Amino acid sequence: MEMADGRFRPLFLAGILAFVVVCLAVAKEILIPVAVAMLLTFVLAPVVRMLERRLPHVVAVALTVVLAFSAMGGVAYVLALQVTTLAADLPRYEGTIKRKIREVRRAGKGGPIEKAQSTVKEVIGELQKDDDTKARKPVPVVVEGQTPTGIAGLKATLGELAESLAGVGLVIVLVMFMLFERQRLLDRLIRLAGYRRTSLTTKILTDAGERISRYLAMQSMINAGFGIAIGIGLFVIGVPYALLFGVLAAALRFVPYVGAWMAASLPLVMSLAVFDGWREPLLVLAVFAGVELIIYLLIEPFLLGHSAGVSPLALLITLAFWTWLWGPVGLVVGTPLTVCLLTLGRHVPGMEFLVVLFGDEPVVTPDVALYQRLLKADEDEAQQVLEEFAKVHDADAVYDQVLMPALCRMRADAVRGAITADEARTITRGIDQILDQFDVSTLPAAAGRDEAPVAPPPPATLHVVGCAARDDVDAAALRILASRLAVDGVAVAALPATLLVAEVVERVSALSPGVAVVTTLAPGGLAQSRHLVKRLRQALSELTIVAVRWGPREGLEEARTQLLAAGANDFAATLGEARARILQYRQVQSEATPSQAA
Repeated sequence: MEMADGRFRPLFLAGILAFVVVCLAVAKEILIPVAVAMLLTFVLAPVVRMLERRLPHVVAVALTVVLAFSAMGGVAYVLALQVTTLAADLPRYEGTIKRKIREVRRAGKGGPIEKAQSTVKEVIGELQKDDDTKARKPVPVVVEGQTPTGIAGLKATLGELAESLAGVGLVIVLVMFMLFERQRLLDRLIRLAGYRRTSLTTKILTDAGERISRYLAMQSMINAGFGIAIGIGLFVIGVPYALLFGVLAAALRFVPYVGAWMAASLPLVMSLAVFDGWREPLLVLAVFAGVELIIYLLIEPFLLGHSAGVSPLALLITLAFWTWLWGPVGLVVGTPLTVCLLTLGRHVPGMEFLVVLFGDEPVVTPDVALYQRLLKADEDEAQQVLEEFAKVHDADAVYDQVLMPALCRMRADAVRGAITADEARTITRGIDQILDQFDVSTLPAAAGRDEAPVAPPPPATLHVVGCAARDDVDAAALRILASRLAVDGVAVAALPATLLVAEVVERVSALSPGVAVVTTLAPGGLAQSRHLVKRLRQALSELTIVAVRWGPREGLEEARTQLLAAGANDFAATLGEARARILQYRQVQSEATPSQAA
């Protein structure tokens, strides 16, 4: 039964999603005014709360609604006058437009444009010849009805206008009641969700409200500044109707990424029609490009940041969806609705996929990203992941949080058969290449870099020999540890993983190191590591042995007990702990040197 539930769950979710989309499309005449009203409520709610400190609640709401819609109505009236005047003036510029079209054609004469035009003309000519050989079809007769008069004519004339006015009126009424009843609406939602989920419902609504209000407030300020700058620039250039184009630029910039360039097309066409030369149109493009770059690169990161919390690609896709579903209104309400869905995914279990799909936070940890790049044998991207992480982290974090966890993931996948032996070798070679090319000596040395300066390391040289307990994967972990110790000035002589235990003991005895490090990477390998430690202790009773075992936290205490019982002096379960265990013997050696000299 559980298998059946797991099999049919995606179909069930897909059915629910399809049902929701159909409902949104069918009921858009009702849902669009509701969505717009909710959007305006989020914008006006802070103003109402500010006025409520001095005025009664009813008066604060009424005053806010009257002032807001009066301002919007006044702007709309001025824009309508400007559009009417612009439409009347356009025929005067017909000659200039035709002349510039001829100039463009002359510029393309003999080039690719002319060749393409001639090819198209030839194709059209051939098609017309084929049409002439066919019999002419009878011309259909269309019977036109009589033009309606009276009330019917009034309805036909004012139908669309009346529908628009009715929609605006519904939005105004909804905004008023939402502002009046906003706390009661919250109480009703809490009651619907259940009293046990009061905290969760409150967090969702508060988070969504704060995100949307902050985003809309900051975006409104930025877009208003954009419109003012564009209007002033167009006025200085001499483009007619600079006020109209400035307001349109501010409004269209609410459409992310493409709105500013949509707004630029209108004054560009006007400058082409009005001015004889090409200097003014180029200046128009320069004004839009300059203002947009300044806002995008300097102002928005400072004021807006990631207030919406939505990734750019996801935002474009969702805007395309809402535009397809609700038309131009979808461009305006698409971002706030997407923010609401994202907030829902952050707080409701089972809907985390919304955060993964729409959120702008990294969806995988750096070690997973590094492992994935190594798995597809892309060392360049793997190095880039490590370099990006190293820009804001110290050397210990690079090793403990990225390199070693990626290797642990590879070991776990290899044990359960998710990757082949060849893929494991490819990953270990990739790690070797990264360690050769990545200069960790330039990174901060420790997490406490904001504290007092650390004293220089003791002058004594510590000789360390590294022994991989099992295979190339353990050897790769040893090389990562050796690379980290190299930052501290400690060189590690790593023995090949292919040596037999007797050969390892012989090599270590010949090198006479101060410390021998036995490394293994869980899962598995504990028996080999214990055996190697025991053989080293039997052959070299005075040797300092540090046993290091990386991997999941489960079973570490048992591994610690067994390895210490086998003869290890110290045990470490992380790279930072292993480094500390080894470096303490350099300190011991530096302290013992004066007494030996005496």
